[in-house]
This record gives sequence, C-alpha cells and structure tokens, in this order.
Amino acid sequence: MTCKPCNRTFSEYYRLKYHIRSVHFNLKPRIVDRESMEIDQTWYESVANTDSIVQIKKVADNMMIMQKYNGDQPVKLLERNQVLDLTASFPTYTSKKKIKCTVCKHMMLKRDLKLHYEERHTHNIKHECTKCKATFKRSYFYARHKCPIDTVKTEPT
Repeated sequence: MTCKPCNRTFSEYYRLKYHIRSVHFNLKPRIVDRESMEIDQTWYESVANTDSIVQIKKVADNMMIMQKYNGDQPVKLLERNQVLDLTASFPTYTSKKKIKCTVCKHMMLKRDLKLHYEERHTHNIKHECTKCKATFKRSYFYARHKCPIDTVKTEPT
C-alpha cells in the first residue's frame, strides 16, 4: 500500500493509516505558546499541510484575530518549539491483542470478548420466532431461520 502524497509504501493497512494521520494530519503538531504574547501583538505562522501563511493578532487575553496573509512582502514566521501529541486522542489502529475468556478459556481478539460473553455466558435471548418459539442470540441467525411450521404443507382433502 502506498501513501499518495509522499509515495511511501507500507506492508500493512493500519501502518499506512497511522502514517497518514500522524504525518499528513498533524497528530504531533508543533504549537506556539500564545499566552506569552502581548495584547495587540501581531505575528505570522504557516498553516499546517499548506503553503499558506496566517496573520494572527492578540486582541485580548482569550481572543485572537486570524486572517490569511496575502501580502507580497516576506515575513518572519514564528517558530514552533513545543510538540503536542494527539495520538492517544485519535487512535489509528485496532487492537490485535488476544485475550482468554475467564469462563470457557476460549481465545479471541480483545474487541470480541464483550460480545462473546453476552452470547455464550448470559441468558439474554434477543430474537424469537413467533411461530415455533425458536430463540436466537444474533439477528442474522434469526434472519436465516426457516421455520418448520411454515414448511409443513397441509395435504389437500
């Protein structure tokens, strides 16, 4: 699998997905300490993943005015030193970890344990045929069900 923006190749899809999120969607962007800026101070920053520049003016302690810079004059961009890591907030892969059911010792993916426990070790019946009273724990088992009462044909008299 290849990343279209940078042509890097990956052997597994989740690695490509993580690469795209972390590199091209800035899961680890550099941030500016804007609290140290003075009121009425103006500075310029580059916009992530573009060639655009934004002009920012601090007008109050908790308010800034931002607008795209369209000027022809070269400006000094504010450096970003601190890194904000957002990877924990935006997970990019599913867990492949196996876990053992404590009741029946069956091994399965961690994400499947809750459903397994509900289906196998509780007595919750979710679907019931109204004609033959057969019960099913999953909707697709109920949908595939062929009721024996429907298949019995009455003989003509």
